[in-house]
Amino acid sequence: MASPASPVRKRFVNASTVRLGLLCLLAGLMGAAPVSSSAGGPVNAQPIATQAAPVVAENAVDKVVRDAMARRRIPGVSVAVVRDGKPVLLKGYGVADQERNTPAAADTVFQLASVTKQFTATGIMALVQDGKLKLDAPIAEVLPGLPATWKPVTVRHLLDHTSGIHSYTSLPAFAINPGKVYAQTELLKLVRDLPLDFQPGDRLEYNNTGYFLLGMIIEKVSGKSYGEFLRERIFAPLGMEDTRVNDVDAALPRRAIGYSMNGNELTRAAVTHPSQPFAAGALISTVTDMVKWDAALYTERILKKQTLEQMWTSTRLNDGKEPGYGFGWSTGTVQGHRVVAHGGGI
Repeated sequence: MASPASPVRKRFVNASTVRLGLLCLLAGLMGAAPVSSSAGGPVNAQPIATQAAPVVAENAVDKVVRDAMARRRIPGVSVAVVRDGKPVLLKGYGVADQERNTPAAADTVFQLASVTKQFTATGIMALVQDGKLKLDAPIAEVLPGLPATWKPVTVRHLLDHTSGIHSYTSLPAFAINPGKVYAQTELLKLVRDLPLDFQPGDRLEYNNTGYFLLGMIIEKVSGKSYGEFLRERIFAPLGMEDTRVNDVDAALPRRAIGYSMNGNELTRAAVTHPSQPFAAGALISTVTDMVKWDAALYTERILKKQTLEQMWTSTRLNDGKEPGYGFGWSTGTVQGHRVVAHGGGI
């Protein structure tokens, strides 16, 4: 649910444009917290998905990954390298679970944290395409019982983090109990009586409350649960069999465990209950599934191209400035190439 400070980069399309899907959880247990450990442990190669794909310099990739793991003391990483729409390397490094010495692999299941936001935004835009929702509709017209102070806030303001609603994850008391199970109304109660931090559209301030509300809007408009709607509209059509809302009680033998540093010691991190991030950060996935998602972003299988371009274009604030965030995606340039991206940590 952290802000997208460290984008995961997508392949080059041409000399001027790079579109970043999320093709790797290249912070290993980044999806579970900036974590740490030695870079040692098994390297777990997976079969290349297609023989027609170009050859990748695997040793060079190994060095980059191992150096990063050693520098940041990351216990386990899953990596996908994609070129021209084809995966040329799917590989795990280190361990997904230190206690069991479970090797990290391409099918290791990670928490996506705020990478979830691009899927939530896609769900909203699917409803917009279907004519069931308007971007500039006030959210109070969609969700009954919201505070009067939120009346100026639209669906668009939630998507691009310009609503001015206070983000519940910034409340000091919120982080005290990561395992607490929240009802939606209970969580919104944490911020509903607070004044707006600014007038909608005045500035961009990364906001998990906004994406929590977007999940509620998906459920209200579609008549389905957030997870069911995403499964039907995105995950099932793309064959993303390991991508879903996290269930902390489910037995997932391929689940990556999150760790934190306690002094110089690596300790198992407390698990955040998925009811807390919800549509702002509750999904889990694998790099193998994310390769499928990446490939879909070059097609119209889920959304029309003009809709994707709208999501990948920076919002414009009330003063005309463009802060570098669209709908569920950061926007900008890297080494002269246009990029869209999103990171996440939990």
